Amino acid sequence: MIDKRQKNTSWAKGTKKAVIFAIMMIVAVVLYGENREISNLYNGNLGKKVGGYISLDTKFSQLDDKLGIFLGGRLAFILDHNLSLGVAGFGLLPEPKVNIFCPVQGHDSAKNSYLEVFYGGLFVEYIHLPTDLIHFSVNNLIGVGGIGISHNEGNLKSYLQHSMKAFLFIEPSIDLNLNISKIFKTTLGVGYRITSDTTLKYDDKKFASSSVIEGFSINFGLKLGSF
Repeated sequence: MIDKRQKNTSWAKGTKKAVIFAIMMIVAVVLYGENREISNLYNGNLGKKVGGYISLDTKFSQLDDKLGIFLGGRLAFILDHNLSLGVAGFGLLPEPKVNIFCPVQGHDSAKNSYLEVFYGGLFVEYIHLPTDLIHFSVNNLIGVGGIGISHNEGNLKSYLQHSMKAFLFIEPSIDLNLNISKIFKTTLGVGYRITSDTTLKYDDKKFASSSVIEGFSINFGLKLGSF
């Protein structure tokens, strides 16, 4: 009975997340429609067919029931103003207050044990009506990453033996883009990260769940380039 209730609860949570994500996408499309007629900074002149950009990105992400902050960036080529292809990478800022348990005696999980995550890969992005002042884009990032736990004691830093683990991921997202100038944009969006098994073990004891870094993220970015 307990296992059945747990499965039903997990299914309900997953359905709720999917519904929320769908609503956010619909809202983004509606906002785009409302702003389609706004004057743009390019004056309708698209000109050259190849461009590129570099961006600095922040992701405020769900880590179990806690908040985690990822910092990273993207480097991309833009083809025909609407399609960008590139690479991206992100790393989790040190955050001890994640739902992990350090199994080593004497290690204080609440103060000195940190979850460490990094991931990166290739992404493809479709940009709809890029000359509009406010426009939307959809992108998908896919690649590999690593997850583990470190323990800080004074100036010493140690990694638990066998605790580091590689994983695969896919991260679709939708963004609203604001043209500040011809070479600068800001973005605000939402995404959802799906990973392979990220269970962490130490001496056969689990101290991080298989989906600890899966979940929604609110994304903010600064883009500089030739669009």
